[in-house]
Amino acid sequence: MKASPDARDKLKSPPVAELQKTPGSSPDFEALKTRLPNLRICHVMSDQLDWPGERGKVDESLLGRVLAGCDRETRVFLCGPPSMMDLATKALTRQGFCHRRIHTERFSL
Repeated sequence: MKASPDARDKLKSPPVAELQKTPGSSPDFEALKTRLPNLRICHVMSDQLDWPGERGKVDESLLGRVLAGCDRETRVFLCGPPSMMDLATKALTRQGFCHRRIHTERFSL
Protein backbone atom coordinates (compact mmCIF):
# COMPACT_ATOMS: atom_id res chain seq x y z
CA MET A 1 0.00 0.00 0.00
CA LYS A 2 1.44 3.36 -1.06
CA ALA A 3 1.33 6.34 1.25
CA SER A 4 -0.46 9.39 -0.09
CA PRO A 5 1.69 12.44 -0.94
CA ASP A 6 0.37 14.20 2.18
CA ALA A 7 1.26 11.23 4.38
CA ARG A 8 4.76 11.08 2.87
CA ASP A 9 5.23 14.80 3.54
CA LYS A 10 4.24 14.35 7.19
CA LEU A 11 6.59 11.40 7.63
CA LYS A 12 9.56 13.18 6.07
CA SER A 13 8.97 16.71 7.31
CA PRO A 14 12.03 18.00 9.13
CA PRO A 15 11.71 20.37 12.05
CA VAL A 16 11.08 23.89 10.79
CA ALA A 17 10.79 27.15 12.68
CA GLU A 18 9.80 30.58 11.42
CA LEU A 19 10.18 33.82 13.31
CA GLN A 20 8.80 37.05 11.94
CA LYS A 21 8.14 40.58 13.09
CA THR A 22 4.51 40.91 11.98
CA PRO A 23 1.60 39.46 13.96
CA GLY A 24 -1.23 37.32 12.78
CA SER A 25 -1.86 34.05 11.12
CA SER A 26 -2.94 33.36 7.61
CA PRO A 27 -4.61 30.46 5.83
CA ASP A 28 -1.22 29.78 4.23
CA PHE A 29 0.38 29.27 7.66
CA GLU A 30 -2.48 27.03 8.77
CA ALA A 31 -2.13 24.92 5.61
CA LEU A 32 1.62 24.64 6.19
CA LYS A 33 1.11 23.55 9.79
CA THR A 34 -1.19 20.79 8.54
CA ARG A 35 1.42 19.56 6.06
CA LEU A 36 4.40 20.09 8.37
CA PRO A 37 3.48 18.98 11.88
CA ASN A 38 6.88 20.03 13.25
CA LEU A 39 6.44 23.62 12.04
CA ARG A 40 6.68 26.28 14.73
CA ILE A 41 5.69 29.85 13.94
CA CYS A 42 6.60 32.63 16.34
CA HIS A 43 5.57 36.24 15.75
CA VAL A 44 7.69 38.74 17.67
CA MET A 45 6.74 42.36 18.27
CA SER A 46 9.33 44.83 19.52
CA ASP A 47 7.18 47.87 20.38
CA GLN A 48 3.56 46.74 20.74
CA LEU A 49 2.94 46.61 24.51
CA ASP A 50 -0.48 44.94 24.25
CA TRP A 51 0.92 42.06 22.14
CA PRO A 52 0.27 38.77 24.00
CA GLY A 53 3.06 36.84 22.26
CA GLU A 54 6.83 37.20 22.22
CA ARG A 55 8.06 40.77 22.51
CA GLY A 56 11.39 42.49 22.25
CA LYS A 57 14.42 41.98 20.07
CA VAL A 58 15.02 38.74 18.22
CA ASP A 59 18.27 38.13 20.06
CA GLU A 60 20.20 35.12 21.31
CA SER A 61 18.04 34.82 24.44
CA LEU A 62 14.73 34.85 22.56
CA LEU A 63 16.04 32.46 19.89
CA GLY A 64 17.30 30.07 22.55
CA ARG A 65 13.90 30.08 24.25
CA VAL A 66 11.83 29.75 21.07
CA LEU A 67 14.06 27.12 19.48
CA ALA A 68 14.71 25.09 22.64
CA GLY A 69 14.75 21.42 21.77
CA CYS A 70 15.28 21.99 18.05
CA ASP A 71 18.00 20.01 16.35
CA ARG A 72 20.79 22.26 15.03
CA GLU A 73 19.95 21.00 11.51
CA THR A 74 16.47 22.56 11.77
CA ARG A 75 15.55 24.93 8.95
CA VAL A 76 14.89 28.39 10.38
CA PHE A 77 13.04 31.04 8.37
CA LEU A 78 13.33 34.65 9.51
CA CYS A 79 11.36 37.59 8.16
CA GLY A 80 12.00 41.17 9.21
CA PRO A 81 14.11 44.29 8.79
CA PRO A 82 17.72 43.87 7.62
CA SER A 83 19.29 44.72 10.99
CA MET A 84 17.17 42.03 12.70
CA MET A 85 18.11 39.49 10.03
CA ASP A 86 21.81 40.18 10.51
CA LEU A 87 21.68 39.94 14.32
CA ALA A 88 19.43 36.86 14.35
CA THR A 89 21.51 35.02 11.75
CA LYS A 90 24.70 35.66 13.74
CA ALA A 91 23.00 34.57 16.98
CA LEU A 92 21.74 31.36 15.35
CA THR A 93 25.16 30.44 13.97
CA ARG A 94 26.71 31.13 17.40
CA GLN A 95 24.15 28.70 18.85
CA GLY A 96 25.27 26.05 16.37
CA PHE A 97 22.54 26.24 13.74
CA CYS A 98 23.78 25.41 10.25
CA HIS A 99 24.12 28.64 8.24
CA ARG A 100 22.84 26.92 5.07
CA ARG A 101 19.58 26.12 6.86
CA ILE A 102 18.86 29.71 7.96
CA HIS A 103 16.62 31.44 5.41
CA THR A 104 15.81 35.13 5.55
CA GLU A 105 13.36 37.53 3.96
CA ARG A 106 14.29 41.15 4.50
CA PHE A 107 11.94 44.11 4.36
CA SER A 108 11.91 47.73 5.46
CA LEU A 109 8.91 49.68 6.69
